[in-house]
Amino acid sequence: IYLYFTMKKHLIIICGLPGAGKTSLVKSLKLNTFESLKGYKYLDLDKKILELNPSYVDLAELINDKGFQQFRDIESQQLKNIVNSQEKLVISIGGGALSQEHFELLKERAILIELNISIDESIKRTSKDSSRPLSKGNSRVQLENIFAKRKNILSKAHFQINGDLPLEQQVEE
Repeated sequence: IYLYFTMKKHLIIICGLPGAGKTSLVKSLKLNTFESLKGYKYLDLDKKILELNPSYVDLAELINDKGFQQFRDIESQQLKNIVNSQEKLVISIGGGALSQEHFELLKERAILIELNISIDESIKRTSKDSSRPLSKGNSRVQLENIFAKRKNILSKAHFQINGDLPLEQQVEE
């Protein structure tokens, strides 16, 4: 994030596997306490999607009703709207939002920070949370395949932070 001044980007995107701690990291940043982040607002892409679809309690319910492809289409449109705005935002997004199509655009217009955790840690943190779409009905092998595809893109982020570290150390990084 320190390089924000040299990169002149209006978006900072925290991305990572489910359970990486993206939301926790951004909340612990306390955006207004860092001079370089004054004026930035926090936006969770998943929560934004739910705000636009208020009849759904969580993403799992939305995906069950509309289907995974329609969810990805909604997610894609919202991401494009956000990227094309000039609002200063710190955004948390899941790895699925970073398709190859989006990745090039985001890498050009935003600072991408991957919060990196292992698949074992991701499964441990999310397996009991039924509101997480990937934790429902997927075997470990299926999850490993999904994560392998996502990691290929996530690993190309501008910065990587070890999500296994305590939050205080993540903020320092």
